[in-house]
This record gives sequence, structure tokens and C-alpha cells, in this order.
Amino acid sequence: MRHGQLALGSVDGVDRVAAVTRRLASERGYWFARGLLDAPRLLALRGQVLEICARHGWLEGRRGLANDAPEFLQLQSEVHRLAAFDGLRADARLRAVLEVLLGGAVRDRQGDVCRICLPGAPEFATPPHQDQTYLKRPDDVWTAWIPLGDCPRRQGSLAVVPRSNRLGLVSKVPRGARWRRFDFAAGDVLFVHALTLHRALVNRSAEIRVSVDCRYSREP
Repeated sequence: MRHGQLALGSVDGVDRVAAVTRRLASERGYWFARGLLDAPRLLALRGQVLEICARHGWLEGRRGLANDAPEFLQLQSEVHRLAAFDGLRADARLRAVLEVLLGGAVRDRQGDVCRICLPGAPEFATPPHQDQTYLKRPDDVWTAWIPLGDCPRRQGSLAVVPRSNRLGLVSKVPRGARWRRFDFAAGDVLFVHALTLHRALVNRSAEIRVSVDCRYSREP
């Protein structure tokens, strides 16, 4: 069974795959789905995000945008108004995986973020953390981390500590933790549980990394 393949040609097959997917994702705290989304749509959205940045001059003479910077907040406001962004988080294939992971119908718009990561700026790489530290939610939340284009490790893709979701909230990365790193092709998606330790790798390429975090919880 390939990650991201959720059907076997029959209702029973779909149920079996869903059960295995949910169990493995629950154990590991993440699920990596290759080729889940259409690459051209992601690349088109990437172009729109970079056009916003270029229009405001945010990429000129900067090493990055801090999360509390006015420019970063303005970027979120403008990206969230894009029809292409709204269409992405509502994508049927994306939601199908999340319905498996959460065990039922899902709610979107649970804290979505668009990020840009410029080359040669390690101080702006997202440090190790658990989303639950900031979300403080009583319910399960899964994040779909989606690079808008190819994103190999050298471009600052995401890394996770498998099974760290079983540790509860932690104040620091446990000694001996082993990070799982990924090379993404456009269309690949990494689903991360709110208790899973994760971080961004440093962008050592010559390209800008553009990614979005789409968060989901189960419908009450």
C-alpha cells in the first residue's frame, strides 16, 4: 500500500485501507501522502503568493518575515482572500485523508498559515515545536503541510519526530530524538498531528520556499 492511496476498488477495500491508515498515522503522529494534489494548481497559487510579496516589495533586501511582523500578517490577510487558496483547503482529496485521520467529517479554517522561507536565513527557519503548545485545543487537530512546488530537504522542507505525539506536551526535544526528513515533489502533503514535534529545515537552496499549513479538526 502506498502512502496517500486510500482506495482498493471496493467499499471493503476502502474501509481496510482507511483503518490501516488511521492506525499507522495515530502511532507515528504523521502521514506522508505522495502525489495527493494537482501540481499545476499548487504552482499557480505559488505564483500568486510571490506576486503579492513582489507587489509590496517584501522580498527586496530581506532575510525573512517574522511571524509577528506587520508584513507577515498582511500576507495572511491577502492570501486568505485568494480563491485558489480557499479551493486548496477545500480539496476533496485532501479532506478525504483528513476524514480518515480524524474519523469523521472535518472542519477547515482552524488556523491556516502561508509561509515564505528565503534562502540563507537560518534564523527564520521554524524551530522544533508542537502545535498544541499554541493551539491549546481539547480536540484533535491535524495540519496538512503543503509546499507550493517541489521542496527537497535543501529548500527547507518539514521534519518530524515519529511517535512524539505519544509523549504529550514536552518542554524540549527529548534526548536522542531522531528526525524524519522528507523530499517533497509538488503535490505531496505531510499531515502532522498537533502533538507531533516538527520543525523546518534551513533553506540552503537558491529558491524561495512557499508553503501553506491548512489545519482541520473533526466536526462536533
